[in-house]
Amino acid sequence: MADLDRINNVIDALETALIIHPEEKLLHGEYRGYGPVADIVTSIGPLISELDSEEFRICDLRVDNLLRRYE
Repeated sequence: MADLDRINNVIDALETALIIHPEEKLLHGEYRGYGPVADIVTSIGPLISELDSEEFRICDLRVDNLLRRYE
């Protein structure tokens, strides 16, 4: 079973990275293949894949909202 606290901490780190590293942002939510934002986005998938469907939906929606907010 996935650790929701750990996943939420990673999502919080994503928001922090989006604020600190605005230069990593590209158009339409696509990020460079390197740097803190890309590293965090890449690490979230495997973490949330272990969640049940409802928890997955909530975490996935939170990540999508963050990426849209900082586009």
